[in-house]
Amino acid sequence: MKTNRLTILTVSYGHKALLLENMRLSQLLHKDFLNDVEWHVAENSPIDHPERFTESEAGFYLHPGDGENDKGISHHHASALNNLLRTVNLNRYVLILDPDFFLLLPEWAKVIPDYMHSRALSFFGVPWHPRHHENYRYFPAVHCFAFDSHVIDRDSLDFTPQLDLLEWKEGRLAKLLTKIPVLGYRISRRSWDTGTRVWRRYSILSNKYEVVTPIYHPDPSFLTLKNRLIESLLPDWMCLLPKRTGYFDETSFEKRGWVNEQIPNNWEAFMWKDQPFGLHVRRSFAHHMRSEADELSKLPIILKSIITKVKLK
Repeated sequence: MKTNRLTILTVSYGHKALLLENMRLSQLLHKDFLNDVEWHVAENSPIDHPERFTESEAGFYLHPGDGENDKGISHHHASALNNLLRTVNLNRYVLILDPDFFLLLPEWAKVIPDYMHSRALSFFGVPWHPRHHENYRYFPAVHCFAFDSHVIDRDSLDFTPQLDLLEWKEGRLAKLLTKIPVLGYRISRRSWDTGTRVWRRYSILSNKYEVVTPIYHPDPSFLTLKNRLIESLLPDWMCLLPKRTGYFDETSFEKRGWVNEQIPNNWEAFMWKDQPFGLHVRRSFAHHMRSEADELSKLPIILKSIITKVKLK
C-alpha cells in the first residue's frame, strides 16, 4: 500500500466519455497525476452499451459492476460502489467520485489528503446541493466523498439507498401528510438516496468532517416573508432552506470572473477557500428535458475557461 497515493473509486454507467474527459482535466491540473492516484472504475453499463469500458485504459483500473438493476439505478450504483469498497486494496485516503463530477483545484489529489491529514478529518467533500432539499445536509454526499480509511472501517460504509423510505414517501400516509397546509410536505421529507445510511451513522458521531460551499440561488418562493417566518420556527430538517449560516453562496462562478462561458442551469458548482472546487454536470439529461449533445459540447470549453483562470491566480 502506497500511503502517499489517493485511491479513487467510481461507478460508470455509460460514462466512458465523461471519465476520459475527467482524466484529461485531472492530468492538466497535476504535474504527475497518475503517480498520485489509483483510479478504480466499476463498469455497470450493459454489455452492448456504446459508452462501456471494455478494458482498463487511460490510467483507469477496470472492475466488474453489479449486473442486477431491477431495484433501480440508485441501488445498482450503490451495489457496485460497495463491491469496490470491499475488494480494492485501499490507500489511506479514498475519494469516491461520480464520473460527471469535475474537480477544479490544481493538484487536488495531493491537496485533499494533505488537508484532511492536517485537520484530522475522517470525511471531506461536497454536500448535496441545496436545491435537493429532501436530502441530508452538512455532510459529504457520494458525488465527491473522501474518507480516511485508517479511521473509518470500509466495511462500515454502506451506500445502499433506503428503498423502504422511498416506498414510504410514495405511500398513502405520506400523500395524506402532504395535504396538510404549509407543514405537510415538510413533515413528509425523508432522505433515502445513496449515502443516507452513511450520513445517519456518522454525522452524529465524534468523527470530524467538512464540506465545501455550494453556489446556490434559492427559489424566490423560499425567500418570501411568510416562508422565512415559518422556517424561523421550524427545525432544520423541516426547512426548504438550510439554516446554517454560510452553508451556500449566491455569487456565481460567472460573476466571480472564474469562467467566461455560461454554466448550464442544471449543473452544480462548488467553491472552497474562495476558489473553484468542482462542477457536477448532473447527467440526467432526458429527465430534465435537456440537450445532452449541446451541454456536453460546452463541457470542455467551460472546464478550460475555469482552469485557465485558476492557474493564473
